Amino acid sequence: MEIPLWTQDAPGFDPAIGQSAPGLTPCLVEGARGAVIVLPGGGYAMRADHEGLPVAEMLNRAGISAFVLSYRVAPYRDPVPLLDVRRALRLVRHHRAQLGIERVGVLGFSAGGHLAGCAALLADRNRAMEQSLALVAGRYPISRELVNRFSQGSACLYNV
Repeated sequence: MEIPLWTQDAPGFDPAIGQSAPGLTPCLVEGARGAVIVLPGGGYAMRADHEGLPVAEMLNRAGISAFVLSYRVAPYRDPVPLLDVRRALRLVRHHRAQLGIERVGVLGFSAGGHLAGCAALLADRNRAMEQSLALVAGRYPISRELVNRFSQGSACLYNV
């Protein structure tokens, strides 16, 4: 069951585009103290199914809870996917006490790896250290050349 990231409409969300609203699919492990938000790749054009739930299930087998993020992709552009991952992090952190989660990380593939890096590099510097990410992992993150072609000068790209 997917949990919506926002109780109201997501900022900039347009139902006419034909995508569902951004959300998180929880894959929880009883007793897990850590959780990872999984960001599937897809070149910011789609989200690769094989990099979502199967990865979350692999993490579950290792005793780690996971949340698969359904972030917005094309025709949405930067910074919309970053807004989605930041909101997902805030949502998981907000509920971590009731879930028994002590640490939260992000794991992304391709474009999701790039997005994970952006989430870490562009984190709110005013947050306390306990709000920092426990893990930031990018598996074959999208190349700067490809991102530059599609981003039209994203601030995130120049900080990666």
